[in-house]
Amino acid sequence: MQSILGRHGRAAKPCGQCKRVGYALVQANPHGFRAGAVAQCAAPRASSQVPPSGHTTNPEPVLTPEVEALFPGGEFSEHMQVRDYELDQFNVVNNAVYSSYFQHGRHEALAMLGHDVDAYARDGTPLALSQLNIAFRAPLRSRDKFRVTVAVAKVTAARLVLQQRIFRQLPGDGEELSASAEATVVFLDSRYQATRVPKPVARLFQALADMQATSIINGGGADGASKELAGWELGWSAGRPACMGMWQQ
Repeated sequence: MQSILGRHGRAAKPCGQCKRVGYALVQANPHGFRAGAVAQCAAPRASSQVPPSGHTTNPEPVLTPEVEALFPGGEFSEHMQVRDYELDQFNVVNNAVYSSYFQHGRHEALAMLGHDVDAYARDGTPLALSQLNIAFRAPLRSRDKFRVTVAVAKVTAARLVLQQRIFRQLPGDGEELSASAEATVVFLDSRYQATRVPKPVARLFQALADMQATSIINGGGADGASKELAGWELGWSAGRPACMGMWQQ
């Protein structure tokens, strides 16, 4: 398994005792979330001692408190603001720009976990966006502040399915759903053919998916969203505008 690089190029390698790469611990800075370079191993260090009969060792948790703090309820948020050149002739954000918003949110969420997309591309196993379905709800306008969310909906042997939303900040503490999306992400090999999701990656993202599912069952995420907004709408993409293409590296 290749090293996982932080956003500033610092290598975060697994410890010498282990063969699996786990997740990265990250911190936020006053200028926004940026990736750190502190990696930990997802598996406990091997021991030469055999536990007594009838006793088992507890496995290492997949998610640390630091990761859970960045993904409350299994959902990551990246805060952004509309720029004037993103507007169309109707003085609202052009529909095509939303795919860039969602892409930036995905890249930041992955970087927070130590999975920098540029590092994967350099190592010959790039990530690609195989499908993106967007539902538009309410427009964004000049200088609107908003946040892009990322949550893991499903993990299979060959793909990651991410659910995303864009919320416009309203006066006070309120917010309005502007758009929602479902993104399917795959790993590519050196021939740019889809390949299996690495097991450590699948384990980490499945833990995030389980956290998100628990949040939905409990009636919403840490952001206080209603159960209706927290629950992903199955089949909403039928007949809606869709945008497909490669995940730019």
